[in-house]
Amino acid sequence: MEASTEDGSRASVINMGSVTGESVAHLEIFAYGPSKAALENLSRMLANRFAAKKINVNTITAGWFHTDMTKESQQITSNQKIPTGRFACGSDIAGMCLFWFQSG
Repeated sequence: MEASTEDGSRASVINMGSVTGESVAHLEIFAYGPSKAALENLSRMLANRFAAKKINVNTITAGWFHTDMTKESQQITSNQKIPTGRFACGSDIAGMCLFWFQSG
């Protein structure tokens, strides 16, 4: 990463977090939530460490997506406060990823 900024350009790291890293999910996914919490903390530490070297580190904390892990929890939209009232799809965060890479 540091080598990519030697010419004065900026670099970006984008980590994919999850709302399950911020709270206890109703799904029994014991490794997933804690690992996402750790990733968010690592991102903050790396952002602090590399900011002076023009390397941006960010975490996109995504909500609920249609995946194999969530396929049995489709009713979650009625049980949780999801502003859009639906599960997300990849295009919902694609723009955010492009923004972070372009502004890096």
